[in-house]
Amino acid sequence: MPGRDHKNSLTLDVDACSYTSVGRSSITSTPVSLASVERTWNFRINYPPEEGGRRKPATIGTVIVLLFLVVMITVAVMVATGGQDKQPPEEGSRRCLCDQGCSLSYVETLPGGVTFRQNSSRLPRTSDSWLEVLRSAQRTLDIVSSSWGLLAGSDPVQNDTDVTQGHRLWQELISAGSTRSVRIRILYDDRVASPSELSTLVRRGVATARGVALDNLLKKQSRVHGNLIVADEKTFYLGSAAFSWRSLSQRKNFGVVVSNCTCLARDVTQVFSNLWELAASGTHVQSVARPMHLCLNQQHNVTASVTVSPTVLDPGNNSSTLGAVLKVINSAREYLDISVRDYLPSSRTDGLSYWPVLQEALSRATLSRAIQVRLLVSAWKNTPPDMFGYLQSLSNLHGLGGGHIHVKLFNITGSDGQTPSGPNNSRYVYSEDSIFIGTSDWTKDDFEDNISFGLLLNHTALGFYGNTKYNNIHQQLKAVFERDWNSDSAYPL
Repeated sequence: MPGRDHKNSLTLDVDACSYTSVGRSSITSTPVSLASVERTWNFRINYPPEEGGRRKPATIGTVIVLLFLVVMITVAVMVATGGQDKQPPEEGSRRCLCDQGCSLSYVETLPGGVTFRQNSSRLPRTSDSWLEVLRSAQRTLDIVSSSWGLLAGSDPVQNDTDVTQGHRLWQELISAGSTRSVRIRILYDDRVASPSELSTLVRRGVATARGVALDNLLKKQSRVHGNLIVADEKTFYLGSAAFSWRSLSQRKNFGVVVSNCTCLARDVTQVFSNLWELAASGTHVQSVARPMHLCLNQQHNVTASVTVSPTVLDPGNNSSTLGAVLKVINSAREYLDISVRDYLPSSRTDGLSYWPVLQEALSRATLSRAIQVRLLVSAWKNTPPDMFGYLQSLSNLHGLGGGHIHVKLFNITGSDGQTPSGPNNSRYVYSEDSIFIGTSDWTKDDFEDNISFGLLLNHTALGFYGNTKYNNIHQQLKAVFERDWNSDSAYPL
């Protein structure tokens, strides 16, 4: 500028600055994850010319200014990346895809006959959580249920409170479909005659219903062994409880409700839509999406994926339920806690043929990696007799190779105090960094033949191993397992 002394002035040529990213992504004009690249900043400093056109050599002041600029740029980059480790995440960006913040809660049904120690963990009741899901629906409700019977009808009832829960849900379905004009689609097991309740809903224009079966595709008998509710492609339930008043009051069931989570709920809706199309035309269309990054309960940054079985429902085999279970088992470094109704490494429909997949995975975890395994399995009136032999063979590995396998049976007694009233329908496994919640029993038939669903959560992929922010989700499930494991209903094999 005229009249200004340029002798000691220094300017930064912003147009000459450039940022180079070297790593998994090539140099591009689109945004990249700064946490997964090697960073190089290139910039040019314009010095004022000397008289006669020659440039002055850098002075001490100039060097100080340059150092200051380098420090400021480095700090800016560190702030932008959050100071995180430079290890690249498995699926690219660390940014949560559901920016609105997903909410996850465990829910359960506890029947009479189950006693726990004082101050033991308690979860929200399944029927209460279902009412919230149904009432939240403004546009759509998609439901898969392995059985139906919300109204007692002619069934003998011992407790009016048990039946009340089913009636409340029945009335809410009527209200959603008629008063709020919510589109309700219901899938049920086609091997069972269409329940009269569903016929009533269809006749009144409240819902549409279809029976689904895989017998023609698999060339053998198949059944629905999972339950879903999806509201507005935003909130969903996944678990063992069915739309039956007995299931909601007299059976021990476990599940998960994920709310305000459009990206993940859309995957669940896609699973439903595939089954809906299958029920109508006998053809299957597409598989579900790959794992995604979520922010759960406003603080837990995890990867999550929906799984479905059998593999005929997932042609790409990207999200099979068995694959998710094996992923948790094979990636465990310290321990595994497992709760499942039936454990049978053989087939009950193929002449009791041996199926070693899970048996060998658990054996390797104990013998090769010294993992501590606790396995809680139901003992009830329909327990396969040969299950106990397989459990005993696992228990015999206890102490070998530095690992330990503890096996307990869970027995819920009926009103007479002796007869088992029903199984523990909880089906989940967790390690120090992964959780899988499913609807499959750990049997060959369930994984390969029956329709079931699951939810896999993992937080090591994003570098959060050992992060206490994950503890809320992890410790809640661990507290439920510890409660069941130490209850009077559980006893050693």
